Amino acid sequence: MEWNVLVRNGVLQLQDPGPPLLFLRSQLPGAYTTTRSSDNASRILFWDRHVERLAQSIEILANEKPCGFSIDPAKFPCFVDYLKSLLQRSLQIGLQRALELRSEYEELLIMAYIPGELDKCTEQEQTTCKGLDKINTQDHEGLEVYVHISRFLPPLSEASNPIRVAIMGFGRIVPNAKHTDWIKARKALEKARPEGVMEIILSNDGDLLLEGMVTNFFVVSNRVNTGVKVPLTEDKRWKGVVLQTAPLKGVLPGVIRKLILEICDEHGIPCEQTSPSWQGRESWTEAFTTNSVRLIQSISSIQGSPVHRDGTNEPHYWQQDSWEYLSLQVYVSCMHIVSIQVSC
Repeated sequence: MEWNVLVRNGVLQLQDPGPPLLFLRSQLPGAYTTTRSSDNASRILFWDRHVERLAQSIEILANEKPCGFSIDPAKFPCFVDYLKSLLQRSLQIGLQRALELRSEYEELLIMAYIPGELDKCTEQEQTTCKGLDKINTQDHEGLEVYVHISRFLPPLSEASNPIRVAIMGFGRIVPNAKHTDWIKARKALEKARPEGVMEIILSNDGDLLLEGMVTNFFVVSNRVNTGVKVPLTEDKRWKGVVLQTAPLKGVLPGVIRKLILEICDEHGIPCEQTSPSWQGRESWTEAFTTNSVRLIQSISSIQGSPVHRDGTNEPHYWQQDSWEYLSLQVYVSCMHIVSIQVSC
């Protein structure tokens, strides 16, 4: 049975807000973050990291138009602590209600959303804002705070459930912030997604790969072909491979992405923050995506296309006969070790 819980500024909302994506698409532009529970809803995954990333997104968006916020994060000695205190009551009330509604084996999908100011949004955005709060005015001092909780049924094994991905579309605007504008902007890509493809990998030139629509993207490359020079002892340990992911300049600072980089550093796994090149894909041995809901998902196949790029994401630019395919190993070597550490 589907259910949704919404808490606004510490007050449980009686009206069903709908599923999280539909709710966000009906609201004003703002910052958000999404995580989930684990171990039969007994703990929330990486909540402190998510609040920190949400604070970073607000700081970035506070300087953007039309999505501004009612406060200046720079004026707070510790904006992260302030934001955490605002979210805490809404989270507690939401969890209490969600635990009453959940069935056995269900986990909780938890989203925190902070809308921008109404007077800094365009007329069209104000008009299209509908749902529970057609006008999200700040009726109290500080930020407007929403916590949305719904059911989530994780597969038995995230990492060993491989997916297909396709290279389509340009990188996000303001990529370092997790903001609701992207949820609306990516609808064209979602509509154009080939059958059987679970994720779209973004690239500004069709070669250097950035991230997925809702994930970060990693590949494991053979060092012999990439030309990377490393100490001989380290090279022997990892059988001549290096983990690659795009640098932060053009992607979202994903919570799991950051955790994986920390794991690589701790275990001496060679890792580079350089965008994987589709033209150099012959050196790839495995690939995977990461986010805070699915954690790590192995990629079994990647398809790319030498498409004409003129600034549009319209589907007619991706023809079936123009795709180039790459098959990959699933859940081996580097990914296996990283996956175990993330799940701990």
